[in-house]
Amino acid sequence: MGGVASHHLCSFCYLIWRCRQILAVPKARLAEVVRSYPDIARALWREACVDNALLRRRVINLGQGSARQRIAHVICELNARQEAAGLAEPSSPDWPLTQEQLGDVVGLMEVHTNRTLRALAHDGLIAVRTGSMVILDRPALEAEAEFDPSYLCLRKPAEPVRRDLPQRVDRLVC
Repeated sequence: MGGVASHHLCSFCYLIWRCRQILAVPKARLAEVVRSYPDIARALWREACVDNALLRRRVINLGQGSARQRIAHVICELNARQEAAGLAEPSSPDWPLTQEQLGDVVGLMEVHTNRTLRALAHDGLIAVRTGSMVILDRPALEAEAEFDPSYLCLRKPAEPVRRDLPQRVDRLVC
């Protein structure tokens, strides 16, 4: 099951991302499902709490962080999330963002984003190549970002994923 992507006040309470599909779940059906499957209720609650923590962290970064801190934080967060999901090697995240997109995430113009990435590379924290990035000095990058991954509530890679939950979430949609 994917994460809660959006909360609505209309008849569809949640949009759920799973296997590159967005599924609209009517409130009444969702209420029925969470009553019948407490593990799903806990998973949705956990996702909502993580979303809230991510939002708080983004607001703090945008309001108080320097350009270096903001970019370093996004790099650290992306690496931690990909590593926990088993999608990246430690210190070598798959880099899905262009400099323009990264600038949008951290509230910077593309030229300032480029300069900041070059400064991080010059200081030996990262190496940037087209479509990829390598973290050269993870402790220093995390210190620059003031990064503490606890707000992400990530599973350790060795922790097994629950297999007793329904595998086809799209059956929940009325």
